[in-house]
Parts: sequence; structure tokens; C-alpha cells
Amino acid sequence: METEINKRSVIAEIPGAKEKSQNLRGKSYSLLRWSEKFTKTDMVYLTKGSFWLFVSQGVSSVGSFLLAIACAHFLPKEVYGDYKYIISISGIVTTFALTGLGTALTQAVARGFDGTFAKAVSVSLKWSVFMVTGSLVGAGYYLYNDNYTLGLSLIIIACVSPFLKVAGLYGPYLSGKKDFKKSSLYASVESIIATTAFFVAIFFTDSVLILVSVFFGTDLLTKSFFYFKTARGVPTDAPVDYTAFNFGKHISFINIWLNISTQVDKVLVYHYLGAAELAIYTFATSIPKQVRSFVGMLAPLAMPKLAGRSLHELKESIPKKFLLSLLVLGPIVIAYIILAPYIYKVFFPQYMDSVFYSQIYSVFMLLLGNLSDTAFTAKKALKEKYIISLGVSIFGTVFMLISVYFYGVLGIIVSMVITKYLTALLMFFLLRNLKELPDKNTAGKTTV
Repeated sequence: METEINKRSVIAEIPGAKEKSQNLRGKSYSLLRWSEKFTKTDMVYLTKGSFWLFVSQGVSSVGSFLLAIACAHFLPKEVYGDYKYIISISGIVTTFALTGLGTALTQAVARGFDGTFAKAVSVSLKWSVFMVTGSLVGAGYYLYNDNYTLGLSLIIIACVSPFLKVAGLYGPYLSGKKDFKKSSLYASVESIIATTAFFVAIFFTDSVLILVSVFFGTDLLTKSFFYFKTARGVPTDAPVDYTAFNFGKHISFINIWLNISTQVDKVLVYHYLGAAELAIYTFATSIPKQVRSFVGMLAPLAMPKLAGRSLHELKESIPKKFLLSLLVLGPIVIAYIILAPYIYKVFFPQYMDSVFYSQIYSVFMLLLGNLSDTAFTAKKALKEKYIISLGVSIFGTVFMLISVYFYGVLGIIVSMVITKYLTALLMFFLLRNLKELPDKNTAGKTTV
């Protein structure tokens, strides 16, 4: 404390230091406000929030990149493919929990209903029964067929996932409070611990079961710590938005189809082509997905803002923001396509077969500036979200199934890119024709 005070004293003694600092801050503020004429965005809010989100995602991406290098060098393709298949199965199974609860919680807290956080815990545990049942059914199937690795892994998922869902609610709560600094710091610590633990594990073993245990175990411990730390700061008498849970149910049902379609690609590759091909496919999509994660940070940042905007404003601003995003994303995509062979040669020489697939897959990154789906969520446009969910999941899954059967990994990559572009066109069409819904009394209680 004394050191900090001394530092401030030294700065204060430097002639004009305080004035220069204030002047620089004032100029930065003015520049950001001036840029809003072109971006049509609250640039001060975006800069403050996005800084901490970029820190968090930067830590996560660096950790993921280092882990990918380690996995490429120390794990056989078949082992890595088995591990990624189990993670995909976990993603499908957890889909049957109340996955939309976090989205609903963020929106409720952004409107001042902080008490929704505590109520969300009991609701999440209540709805975890479907996730647990699905995991145990899958475990029974694999154990019956003498596949003990997959069977025991699903038992681990059944035991851990309900508590992971609850512990993870601290993130949506902090997003609703617009406390992106704390949310990002917590997420960064989570990422560092998880990366370190997994890094140590692959040095000592290539057992898929141990790797799965380390992955879920560290995730549960770190999330639980930050959950309790966050929960202590929530007022016990804060108001609850009970309608948020009905909204969360709808989002969860929508997410079932979207999440399955998101994970089914890896399941199809594993069953049709094998674990080694799944490893190649995973490395082909990993770097573009990390870029998507960076840009995807704008969604939680934008949610509180979009919730307070009129529908007319959203219809005007979102297409313009998308076109502006192309000025940034276009050069990134072109640069990646050119540099991909060199990146893989240096860092992932065992996966040079992934380069061509990765170059094709990267074209989808041009769509990352589309905030239409975030706008639908902010405005509780459930009909539009259902149309997107069902349309994308059914068309995308059938398209992938046909493509992987005839053309293997290339087929599934191309089908995914085409599906993403058709989805973007559908979103813009639905946004253009969206009508404002009447604002209901959010304090009314419903059965959950």
C-alpha cells in the first residue's frame, strides 16, 4: 500500500505529469467519441469492456495454442481423436440441461434483477436430470459393448456436469453487471490452471480416461471457487425476474438443435472416418475457431447494450456494423490463407494434412461481425430463434451427413462453410422483418 502511495507521490512531483496524463486521457476519450460518427457504436463502452475480454481470450488462446502444440507432439492421433470425441459427446449430452439459463440470467441482471442469480442455481440443478440421465444411458451402452474408456468417461461427465453448470453461472451474472474486468480475470485464471494441469498430464500419460478426468476435474474446481466468490457479493434481498426462466427454457430448447449440429460434425468424422481423421479435422478447424472466440467476445459485451436499443435502431445499425467488420476480417482471412502452410509447418508438422482444410474453413470468419442472433436474444425474438435453430440444425446435419459419406473431411468442411453463409442470409432476412414485441411485466412470477 505504501509503495503504491509513494508511486503516486513521485508522479505528482513530476512537473506537469498529472496534467499530461489527464490531457492524454481527454484526447483518447474525444477520439473515441469522434469515431462513433463512423462506427455508430459506443466506442468508450466497447473499449473499456473489450480490453478485459481480449485479455481473457488472449490468455485462453495462448494456452490453447501451446496445448495444441504439446498434443501434436506427445499424443498419438488416435488418442487425441478419442479424447476430442468424448468432449464432443459431452457437449451433446450437456445440451439437454438448461443451457439457455446463462443468457436469460445475463439479460435479467442487466435490467437490475440480481436476485435471479440465486434462483438460477436451483433451477439449473433441477433441469440437470436430463443431462445426467443421457450420460448414464450412453455410459451403459458403451460399457455393454466393452468400451470401458468411453463408458467410464460418460460416468465422469454425469457426476461432474450438473455442478459445472451451476458453477459456470458466475460468468453470465458478471456479464449482466457489465463487470468485464472481474469476469475476464477469473476466466484467465481458470484457463491458466486448466492449461497447466492438462499440459502436465500429457507428459506423463496418454490414457484418455485420465485426460478426461483432469479436464473436467480442474474445470470444476476453478469454476466452483469463482462461483462462491461471486455469490458472496450478490444482495440476498435483490429482486428476481421469474419470467427469465421461461425465456431460458425457450433458449435451451433452441440450443438443443444448435448444439447438436455444432458437435455432430466431430461425431460423424469419428464414426465414418476414425479417430485419426478426427484429429486431423480438429487441427484444421482449431485456429479459425480461436479467431471466432476472439470476435465472439463482442456478443456478451453487446448484449446489455442491444437490450436497451429500439428495434428500429438495431435494424439500422447491425447491417452497417457487419459491413464495417469486413474491413477488419477480410485482411485477416486473406493473411491466414497465405500463412497457414507456414504456421502448420513450424508448429504442427504432424498435421500438414490439415492445412488445405483449414484454409477453406477459414472463409467462414468473414461472417463473425454479424450480431443478428445477439439482437434476437436481446429482444426475446423466440420465433426467429426457433426458425434459425431448426432450419440450421436440420439442413446442416443432413448436408454434413451426405458430404462426409461421399467426400470425407473435405465434404464436411465445405458443407459447414456453406451452411454458415446461408444461416447469415436467413438472419438478415429475419431481422429486417422483425416486429417489436410488447414489453411484459418482468416481475410476474411463473412456475419453473
